Amino acid sequence: MNDNILIDFTPLINGQSGIAHDLISITKCFQQLENYKLAGFIKCFNEKGDIEKLNNILNKNNIYLSEIVTVKSSRIIEKIKALLGIHSYTLIKNNFKYLFAQVDTNVKVNSNTNIILRIHDVITLTNPEFVNNHFLNSIILKNLTKSVLKQNPHIVFNSNYSKNQFFKYFEEKNVKSSVIGCIAEVKENTSLSSIVPKGKYITFCGSIEPKKNIKLIINAFEKCLKDYPNLELLIIGRYGWKSEWFLKSITNLKNVKWMNNTSDEERDILIKNSSCFVFPSIIEGFGMPAIEAMQLKIPVIVSDIEIFKELHLNHSLKVNPMDDEELYRKIKYVLKDENKEEINKMVLDAFVWSKRYTHNQIFILWQLLLKS
Repeated sequence: MNDNILIDFTPLINGQSGIAHDLISITKCFQQLENYKLAGFIKCFNEKGDIEKLNNILNKNNIYLSEIVTVKSSRIIEKIKALLGIHSYTLIKNNFKYLFAQVDTNVKVNSNTNIILRIHDVITLTNPEFVNNHFLNSIILKNLTKSVLKQNPHIVFNSNYSKNQFFKYFEEKNVKSSVIGCIAEVKENTSLSSIVPKGKYITFCGSIEPKKNIKLIINAFEKCLKDYPNLELLIIGRYGWKSEWFLKSITNLKNVKWMNNTSDEERDILIKNSSCFVFPSIIEGFGMPAIEAMQLKIPVIVSDIEIFKELHLNHSLKVNPMDDEELYRKIKYVLKDENKEEINKMVLDAFVWSKRYTHNQIFILWQLLLKS
């Protein structure tokens, strides 16, 4: 007998890049399980367009569903109901053994369905200054989370750090929870080598938003130019929010290139051929790009914050996220030939460590979770 898993794919339609990447990776794990059928669910604000968009994403990733359940909705009504903590609709079908969704889902299911909730972070609550429309979104997150917790879900966090932060705000008793990391797998394509800069360069990859601390990177890089005048900085990622200063200044920054429309393969070959990868975020829920850089065997410099202490141990160089001078010194340390042996050892150890976040390793954890 087949067990059905209903997956809320609404984040794919809404363009939530980090969550979307994780959702696709987890869906591929579910698809690999024996005796399970996958169904999709989306809230449609533009039914024809949303279904077409979802199908394109699924086809691109070789994901196949037995059916897609849709519910027409209005963004304004959704916001109002979410503010009030009201679930917008109930799924009438009762042949789903599991519902897999994000914590802010407003899907309500019958008592026969086991709910698995994925939580990446609670930055909306811990650091609202880094979130777009934080006041509205924090209310929505609190209300929907309290509501969905009443349905006795099993919560799957991407890190122990995120788990600890979550339970500071939602002190629910007898909540079932697990920690399963995100899948980080790179795509190396040597045929794209022509896009790689000729000289030395360092890379950053991520959305352009305040928590990514891009000002610190640029300040440290400008100091590096005094010692390495031909060094380049590649900023790989699309514009996010609250970073108007970046749009105004990027064209005037010496040796800095913004690459906001690269494919995954282009991104990976650019990172792989760089001298080091910098990711000094002020706060993160996981920090996928840093793990991917480790898999590409590149020295990684990150901020000295709890999430990276947990996920990286001593496999990355750490800096104070408020100190551009320290970041400058760490970049300079990596670039010096006399430190090459020590850096190469760290890179090799990091590469081995990062393998715990590959598809095969994470698949085992999801398989064990569903069996339990």
